[in-house]
Amino acid sequence: MRILNDFKCPNGHYHEYFVDSSEDSVRCKECELEATKVLKAPMFREKTTGRHVTGKALERWTKKRERHLKQERKSSSSEE
Repeated sequence: MRILNDFKCPNGHYHEYFVDSSEDSVRCKECELEATKVLKAPMFREKTTGRHVTGKALERWTKKRERHLKQERKSSSSEE
């Protein structure tokens, strides 16, 4: 399956290429050096609606995550 990926060469040229999902490198269009795939940040979406997490949903997620981390710290300290 071919997908659109960003690639960067050692000279700093950025280009988009349609490549097979298994491709990790291509030849740069400008300098012909080997350009490697640039990893992109994941896009977080709210499970129920498929929208970006913002506003109240982000606040709920943050509070839930803080409670979870607090519980993990508590359980790991009691195991020692």
